[in-house]
Amino acid sequence: MSRISCVISPIIIAITLLIFGCIPVYNLDPNNVEKQQVVEGRPSITFILGQDKSNNNNFFSNATYYYNMHPTQKTDFVINHCRTLKDILNYLERDSLKEKYGIINLVCHGNPWQGLSIHIDSTLPRASITNLKKSIDGNYISPICSKVIDSKTIINIVSCGVGQNSDYKKELEKIFTCQNTGEKPNLFIEKYYVNFKDKLEMEKSNFYFVTSKYEFDEQDLIVKKLSSKYSDVAINWETAYENEANINEKSPYRHHFKMVIEWEFAFKNASEIPIFGDSNSIEDWLKLQKNAMSEIKQMQLEPSDFQWYSLPSSKKNNVRVKGYCNVEGVMVDL
Repeated sequence: MSRISCVISPIIIAITLLIFGCIPVYNLDPNNVEKQQVVEGRPSITFILGQDKSNNNNFFSNATYYYNMHPTQKTDFVINHCRTLKDILNYLERDSLKEKYGIINLVCHGNPWQGLSIHIDSTLPRASITNLKKSIDGNYISPICSKVIDSKTIINIVSCGVGQNSDYKKELEKIFTCQNTGEKPNLFIEKYYVNFKDKLEMEKSNFYFVTSKYEFDEQDLIVKKLSSKYSDVAINWETAYENEANINEKSPYRHHFKMVIEWEFAFKNASEIPIFGDSNSIEDWLKLQKNAMSEIKQMQLEPSDFQWYSLPSSKKNNVRVKGYCNVEGVMVDL
């Protein structure tokens, strides 16, 4: 039973989040913050890279209001129609502005495991680190050379925890570095969980979590796992976990979500398609797939963190593999 190269490179094509739609980040030191040197008098612009899909998550609408109305953080321009990384690059390359930007904000859902939750281009997959590398190496996307960006321009990527992945930052720096001159802007990528509130407020948080392939049902089990994993953190885990949906504001509260990843593999003929039994058999097979394992490792997770399923494909001699990972934890606002 030999594996044939995938028709498409193994890519994460779906992610499901249960509360804010933005995966929280690991616990960080709030005093360890990169300093920005803003050039006064230059114009500023914000790209809102998405649209709210449900009434209980107003991330993008609140962010739009924030960057239009905040007394100190508002920008001269707020752009709502760009939806891919390529859209942003095209906009900046064609910008007729005669001055160089001081600040460029990119507001997007994302997470430290899978990067920005936008597509590289309308015909290309999500902007994960693996897909960014392949798109750059394959010349599907070219680094930007724009007259409105220079070494004094600051680009802020406002997206949950993406800045925790140093390798991901390197790929983004390639995209924003002009190959003709070597000039590049100052790139700042958010390391915390971020959420925009109704009252012109951008809130940042730390997240303490445990993962499992199984649905967590017993509170005592979760509290025990959190207490063991974060033994040096002074939090009453039981009290925090009982604080559902941040009912007691400014206190640690429960946060949970489900992460979904999916790949599609292609074979030369039907006889080569593996016959899977339970989740463990799929997990064992995936451990032999170099690209899939690379993707999971870059997410800082293990195959054992997921419950795996095989699904039929609409394409001949293809097989789809989907995994679910449950994340349970406690959020602490900074």
